[in-house]
Amino acid sequence: MKAKISKVISRIKEIENNKPTTDLDVRFDKDVAEILGISFQSLANYRAKGGLPSKHLIDYGFKNKISINELLKK
Repeated sequence: MKAKISKVISRIKEIENNKPTTDLDVRFDKDVAEILGISFQSLANYRAKGGLPSKHLIDYGFKNKISINELLKK
């Protein structure tokens, strides 16, 4: 499964910026890449291909106690 990457990146930015326990300002793709534990170049390649492998969504969701459905909504 590949998720629509623009939607997912925007959703991760929204989630991270709304966390009450962080002072992070997640505005750029490089910030999202760091959060996902991948290089910016990898994220750029996924964006060019139009999808993000579900492994990254599952890992992010597990670490942050967020369901895949929550990540993909909106």
